[in-house]
Amino acid sequence: MEHCQHDPFEKYYENFSIDETRNYMRQALEILNNIHERGIMHRDITPQNLLYNRESGVLRLIDFGRAEEYTSQAKSAKVGSKFFKAPELLVGYSYYDFGVDIWNLGLILGCFIFRKYPLLYFRNPQDLLDVIVEVFGFQRLFKFLNKYSISIPDSKKKKYFGISGAGFQFFVSNNNSDNLDEEALDLLDKMLVIDPQDRITAREALKHPFFKS
Repeated sequence: MEHCQHDPFEKYYENFSIDETRNYMRQALEILNNIHERGIMHRDITPQNLLYNRESGVLRLIDFGRAEEYTSQAKSAKVGSKFFKAPELLVGYSYYDFGVDIWNLGLILGCFIFRKYPLLYFRNPQDLLDVIVEVFGFQRLFKFLNKYSISIPDSKKKKYFGISGAGFQFFVSNNNSDNLDEEALDLLDKMLVIDPQDRITAREALKHPFFKS
């Protein structure tokens, strides 16, 4: 197996330049586009599985242990890593697709922009959906749930009802206010969409203005 020398994510995400972010994301999206066009969902896109060598600027995707060929049939929703599970997986939707990888990569982009890792932090596993609602609001989640006839506990519905969502302002702090690139934020907005059918694809994302700078 090829040895890929890389830098630990925790040592560089906070001081990544916008050009480094652009290079990292372009390569990651090219990799995703490549495997998605071959019908493969990785299902575990995390910083630990995207190995980046800061000196050479080369990115490699590893660990296809949870990868699966896409079909329109029901699949196990019990996949994905702790801080990176897509909303559809959190509510047990088993007809998901390549969008789970896009959500994962979007969270990594958010780590670079907001200098925060993990981007969606929670103490208990069941709280990740709570954090997502705090950011994106209950209306987006409920619209998604209704569209696909997905049910969640009534206690969750009551808890989420009325939460408008803070948007990306939820993550803004004195530590990152100088790093809020407008085009990067727009790309992030298109990747972190609750409804997976509305999420940008890897091919579409590669054409985003962020990569033309």
